Amino acid sequence: GGSKKVVPVSSTIKHSNRKMIRNAISHVCLVASVESKKRESVLAAMDACSKDVTNFVIVLVREPSLKFKGLYAMDLSTQNGQVLPGTTAPSAPKTLGMELVREYLKYDSGTKSFKTLESKSFSISTDAVVLIPQKTASSAVSRLY
Repeated sequence: GGSKKVVPVSSTIKHSNRKMIRNAISHVCLVASVESKKRESVLAAMDACSKDVTNFVIVLVREPSLKFKGLYAMDLSTQNGQVLPGTTAPSAPKTLGMELVREYLKYDSGTKSFKTLESKSFSISTDAVVLIPQKTASSAVSRLY
């Protein structure tokens, strides 16, 4: 058995999920006609971003289906995201980090749906995340005894 040679990925090649995120927002996240103003403002916020921003992450919540909560510009080298102005509720975190994430998702343009990634950090495959619930509803905790 020969050893496989690991070829490092060049840091000069920028992989962008900008188009994928636009599709996800237009076809899944904010598709209803009542959401058209929100959709337009979110896409406009993306367009206003510098072309240097190559990765975006959509924040979703499960209630019970996935609902759009905001859009963040990601810096994969620091694993941190900055909220895009006008895309989130005032209660949303201004910055996004791994410690806030419960689930990493990839957008599948073929099925127009989000698929769970077996990941513990942001990567070029991360198109969306579900955050850890911030409020602890003690009344909702089931007793185990």
